[in-house]
Amino acid sequence: MQKNLVRYILWGGVAALVVAALVFAFRPQPIAVDFVTITEDQIRITVADEGMAEVHEVYRISAPVAGRLLRVQGEVGDTVVAGKSEIARIHPSAPVFLDVRTETEARATLDAARASENLAGAELKRAQADLTFAATEVERSRELFANGTIAKQKLDQDEREHRVARANLLTAQARLDQRRH
Repeated sequence: MQKNLVRYILWGGVAALVVAALVFAFRPQPIAVDFVTITEDQIRITVADEGMAEVHEVYRISAPVAGRLLRVQGEVGDTVVAGKSEIARIHPSAPVFLDVRTETEARATLDAARASENLAGAELKRAQADLTFAATEVERSRELFANGTIAKQKLDQDEREHRVARANLLTAQARLDQRRH
């Protein structure tokens, strides 16, 4: 009986230690906080360092001559005014003689631009012809519809084709202007 009593006391002590360790481990811990009085003020946002810029619209900047781009002189926080602020400065490089390869590349670029402009001109003429045809078809369909010869659906279809031909003409004109520039 004496052995069982010692065993119960020993295991009870171990169980009490385990329970005490669990209680100690899972007790809530205090969190350090700062107390501040809330006041109403204005928000000031400033840029104080260099950062990364995301380019949403990509522009190609080209110079008519070859040269060397100098460092940008602006500082963080400088204001930029359209037409007045100077962002970049290019010093022209010394002129070089035109070698055969460069001359051939320049002529090929010029020929490709002329061919592209001619193609756009041909597309414009085709669009003009399509518009003329669509206009005569609409007039013919209106007369036939007034006489009751064709259905309203055919007239609607011809009017739609006329509007599409007009839009195609505007697109072809814009494409020719783009090629010329």
